[in-house]
Amino acid sequence: MTLRVIDVSANQGLINIAPIDCDAVIVKGTGGDNYVNDCCDFVLQQCFKLNKPAGLYHYAHEFGNINDPIVESNYFIDNCKNYFGKVLVALDYEVAINGRNYTQQDVEWCYNFIQNVIKRTGVIPLLYISKSLISECDWSKVANANVGLWYAQYADNNHTGWLSDPWDDGKPTTPFTTVMHQYTGHGRINGYNGDLDLSLFYGDVNAWYAYAKTHDKTNSNGGDTVKYNDYLTPFAKDVIDGKYGNGNERKEKIYQAVQNKVNDLSK
Repeated sequence: MTLRVIDVSANQGLINIAPIDCDAVIVKGTGGDNYVNDCCDFVLQQCFKLNKPAGLYHYAHEFGNINDPIVESNYFIDNCKNYFGKVLVALDYEVAINGRNYTQQDVEWCYNFIQNVIKRTGVIPLLYISKSLISECDWSKVANANVGLWYAQYADNNHTGWLSDPWDDGKPTTPFTTVMHQYTGHGRINGYNGDLDLSLFYGDVNAWYAYAKTHDKTNSNGGDTVKYNDYLTPFAKDVIDGKYGNGNERKEKIYQAVQNKVNDLSK
């Protein structure tokens, strides 16, 4: 089971969601420490009325300004606080601190941003990054904080529609557990006359809302952890060990494992 997801920003303006052929919508909320998307609430309120799963993301280092991760995460939370617990949340990380390649500084930045979001809201954000950049650093610290991966990887820049099995280079996303794959920035689908980012979410509506849910927090060794997703670390290790196979077999088995956990937690 997958959900067909579009993500939008101010570039799409006051977009009408109702006629668009999609299962879920993610909208840009904030960027850096001084940008708020004025169209965000307009989009989210439509999703709520349509009972369509919704998400919200923060774009790090807006306008190329490198800020403190706590400053940016507080800015995100303070401007979007009414949505946490209702929508899936993500950190969009595209701009390297040194302006070139990702380093462990970027990993640490993401980790601190995400931990502050967890501490203040109880919601665990997804991390959005280009798949090609995963191998540039050791992301274990972020992945071990139970952070799911939303990665971008495109076959080309041609227009395309919804695909059930979009191209992927086949390389592992270790140490992350993949939650979503953005496979084009030039999507063309019914209900909208223009390009859209298209992603596949590997789960159903219940899985989506499980990621959006506010979780109980505990304080362990001075850090904030979340009990709810503690199963992800051993699960990811099983994936690394090959217990879920490869390719489509892996996708199906991962989906089923996650869905079983969602069902258990929803009882």
